[in-house]
Amino acid sequence: MKRPAPPTSPSPERHRARRDGAGVPDTVSRVMHLLLFIGAALIVLVWLMEMHTGVITSWDIWMEPLLAVVVGGTALVMVRSPELDARLRPVPVTAFNLYLIAALHLTLLKSPGPEQWYQTITTLYWVPLAYGCAFVFLNLRMALVVCSITASAIFVPMLLWWSQDQLPTWTWEAGPLLVVIALSHGMYVLLLWAVVKLRDSHADARDSAERMRTLAATDVLTGLPNRRAMLDTLVQGLDSSRRADLPLAIALVDVDHFKDVNDQHGHAVGDVVLIRLGELMRTQLRGTDTLARWGGEEFLICAPGTPPAAAREVAERVRAAVADSPMPHGRPLSVSLGVAVCRPDDDVDSLLLRADRALYRAKSEGRDRVVVADDPAEQTQTAPLFT
Repeated sequence: MKRPAPPTSPSPERHRARRDGAGVPDTVSRVMHLLLFIGAALIVLVWLMEMHTGVITSWDIWMEPLLAVVVGGTALVMVRSPELDARLRPVPVTAFNLYLIAALHLTLLKSPGPEQWYQTITTLYWVPLAYGCAFVFLNLRMALVVCSITASAIFVPMLLWWSQDQLPTWTWEAGPLLVVIALSHGMYVLLLWAVVKLRDSHADARDSAERMRTLAATDVLTGLPNRRAMLDTLVQGLDSSRRADLPLAIALVDVDHFKDVNDQHGHAVGDVVLIRLGELMRTQLRGTDTLARWGGEEFLICAPGTPPAAAREVAERVRAAVADSPMPHGRPLSVSLGVAVCRPDDDVDSLLLRADRALYRAKSEGRDRVVVADDPAEQTQTAPLFT
């Protein structure tokens, strides 16, 4: 039998996978779909306003509605076919960037008079949004590639046309306008890159801290909560039981003659037996119950909302399951259980003390049995705390 894998948390690779679209959480997908639908509606709104005011170019009359169809249609397909989400996310980004590149160059080369100034400036306003879309919808490396290609496709031809005096006079008469815009676009991309890197660093640090908390509360051998985690569970359980006026039961479980298993078969086999016991006992508990490795061959069960009779039933079910199940070392095994149900004046220490004394009685009375503390049906006797 294999040991349980140690608890893990999302790694940087998993963060990159999420940015690539693999296993994207539903909330992230819904936000992206909403952004695409809003984007398509905004494109249609701009198209209608430009048509109404008469400043639209001959190519934007058909390019802007086509872009809206591509963006909105992609969002619709992504909603209807979530398995295509990752593969379709580059489509609206690519379409938007290609449109801006084409619209800007056509405006500078083909559009006359005041319309040229309006179309050039408004198109350049939208380019930073295209950079942002790339960083939202694509992974970091792909976003940088797309932004670099877009910026180069926009400003390199402008530089060549400027060197050949083919740009309109207004682009340089009012000062180094295009140079300033180009530099600002570079800063936009750099800022977006920094935001993504900081976000990922924060997520990695958060996951690392969560992993450390999980490891600190988990028994490495069995994968069960450890003593430290169970003490926190008991404190919270007692507090909740008092507020709700409900009982809380615990059962201290000790493996009978476990030392013989280690002596005769070795500690490696003993470890496998403990793993098997943890798995077996967990199957006998309710979803609200907690099983922890208390130390050595001892386990502890916390069962909220469980009165004495029901606690005995749970303990008996665990005891019988162990006695009736084959063990990795090939020999039968049994467990003894001491059960205690919280009293009004109990704290964690006193509750554990009564469970430990009940366990001592179970061991001293022949093992492979359940003893409930304070049960009048049980034989009363004074017992030391430690066996």
